[in-house]
Amino acid sequence: MAIGNSKSKTGISEREIEELRNRIALLEGELAVRDGLEVLAGGIAHDFNNLLTVILNNISLMKLETAQGSGRMIGLEEMEKATLKARDLAWRLLNIAGNGSPPPAEEESEAAGEPALEGLMGTGRVLMVDDEETVRTSTGAALTRLGYSVVLAENGSKAIEIFYQSADEGRPFDAVILDLTVHGGSGGKETLSSLKRINPEVRAVVSSGYANDSVMTDYAEFGFSGKLAKPYTMEDLGRVMKAVLEDTGNKA
Repeated sequence: MAIGNSKSKTGISEREIEELRNRIALLEGELAVRDGLEVLAGGIAHDFNNLLTVILNNISLMKLETAQGSGRMIGLEEMEKATLKARDLAWRLLNIAGNGSPPPAEEESEAAGEPALEGLMGTGRVLMVDDEETVRTSTGAALTRLGYSVVLAENGSKAIEIFYQSADEGRPFDAVILDLTVHGGSGGKETLSSLKRINPEVRAVVSSGYANDSVMTDYAEFGFSGKLAKPYTMEDLGRVMKAVLEDTGNKA
């Protein structure tokens, strides 16, 4: 009997078995491509959200130094509107990657201006941790403008060192903002565990461009007091920090 027509003990021919193997290999290849595209889309969206955060922070800071009604202010407002629209593209990419979805309309940020920020000013020492230098510096500048004293750290290990030293010197931080994903280092979840060993009452805010990560959606379950979904505006930043530091009992 020809090999191609021979039957296995299950009654399936070797030819049929080979066809099944080929189909499985094809499916595995398709899944690998799809998974690769999802990872790529998620990575692009993550980087895009970091860039948009920097742009929104800097636009907000520039608006505070610009006269209302001036041509410069009109230009800044148009830039801000365009940036907020670009945020939708990042959310769409996250949907492709299975890492996020656009928030409901009521959660979307409003353009930050002087009147909107008046009620969001605060005080206290804040440790800002992010592995992207431009995100650190722009958010640090926004926090300073909101009235906070800010120290910046590029990764979890540096943050732990600074946090411990400040506590030892009797100058503890009132809050910490932790980037959830840090390239080549401890992320926000791991860093918070270490910080809680130094101060179990630490108030920490988790920040990420992956809005649907379990740590973001259930941040309180992981010990965080609030969350900042990237990209965030200066108004978002002020609102979350004020809620966390005032401990109003509302989720920030």
